[in-house]
Amino acid sequence: MRNALQSGSRLDFNARGAVSDEEMHFWTGRNNEQFDCILEQTPSLIQGCRNPRTALSIYLTKMRTGNSNERLASLFNMTRQNLEWLMNKARDCLTEGYVVLHLRMDHRQSYSLHKFQNLLKAFLIVCTYGYIIDVKGPYAATKTDANIMSSIMNNNENPIHILLEPNDVFILDRGFRDSLGDIEAGGYEYHVPPSKDRAESQLTTEQANESRMVTMCLLFSGCTYYFQESPPDNRTQAGTSSEATQLKTKHTSSDRVLALKKNKN
Repeated sequence: MRNALQSGSRLDFNARGAVSDEEMHFWTGRNNEQFDCILEQTPSLIQGCRNPRTALSIYLTKMRTGNSNERLASLFNMTRQNLEWLMNKARDCLTEGYVVLHLRMDHRQSYSLHKFQNLLKAFLIVCTYGYIIDVKGPYAATKTDANIMSSIMNNNENPIHILLEPNDVFILDRGFRDSLGDIEAGGYEYHVPPSKDRAESQLTTEQANESRMVTMCLLFSGCTYYFQESPPDNRTQAGTSSEATQLKTKHTSSDRVLALKKNKN
């Protein structure tokens, strides 16, 4: 296993630069620069341990390889008791110092239970033909689409209200259901794919048709907003093929929205 095992020598991380980046990454999962950065951000380990680099390398190697304490003690040329003391010391210092800097309570706001990772999400307001009107955020992963929409609708100073007109239509997915009242209170209309009735195993024909019309207008996962615009004029004949395709998509999406409004009325 690497040079240390092939030569019969023992691992020694105590001197800075004594181990190559490749060797360091093999045992700890970090290169020398990253290792030094972790150590510098854990001053309690430097102050409370005679060999802080060795303690940190033991802990990271344990986390990286999962080797038994007996094997690690042999690799680091020390007794098992001494190794366990250093490993526990490194763990406690990292928990009190380094972890607090990078994984404290407010960092949980960015952890997505859906994606299983920390992330921030942007909130796009988009026309049915793909034109992006505005990008809000970024928002914490724990904030739902409905909460974001409600905050936008309830903020009278939000510039989006200058752009919107009464009876403009929002095309939404079911994730916005808790914000529908706020949208309606703002004087706007909305369309959401219907859910099946209670005790029913599937949508009715009317519900399925309406759901299909809504989902065909949704080009993005999230909020899609429709502007009431006039159909394209004869200038499309002189445009490029890509322009014609875009206008055709815009016109088709507009027809679907108008059909939805007609069915609703």
